[in-house]
Amino acid sequence: MTIVVATRMHIRRFWHVPGFLLGSMRVAWQAHRTPGFLGGRMRAEPGGGYWTLTTWESGRAMAAFRDAGLHARLAPMAARWADEAVFGIWQCADARAPKWRDAAARIAEHPNFAPLDRPAVAHREGRVRQPRRFGFDLFIPRARANALEEAASLDPAA
Repeated sequence: MTIVVATRMHIRRFWHVPGFLLGSMRVAWQAHRTPGFLGGRMRAEPGGGYWTLTTWESGRAMAAFRDAGLHARLAPMAARWADEAVFGIWQCADARAPKWRDAAARIAEHPNFAPLDRPAVAHREGRVRQPRRFGFDLFIPRARANALEEAASLDPAA
């Protein structure tokens, strides 16, 4: 079964956005190179909402990414940067990432709200916002080396 992780954050102050975006791009690069990463997307919406959606071969691969490297160092910064931060994790038979609205619905089923220094009312009340109709989407490809290693392990002649 594929593991899907979806996150939504709202950045509290405009001056936090540059550091957040730079860190997000670097964390996306870390995911891209992590064994077991199947692919993902990032989305920036008008008004400071940011989403991520990643798919993983296993919970072990996802946890290895989450607990190491830049992600492990930057994740605690969400408490200071964001006034809304929620994520969801679920299993899926399909390796393709769901649509943004479907991901938001899955998060809303079993939301995990991050502890924040200055949470917004929506965060305190446990409301999960829906993605906006328009946003800037960025695809995070699977690393070619990961795909080649997997194909070699599946090849009976290898």
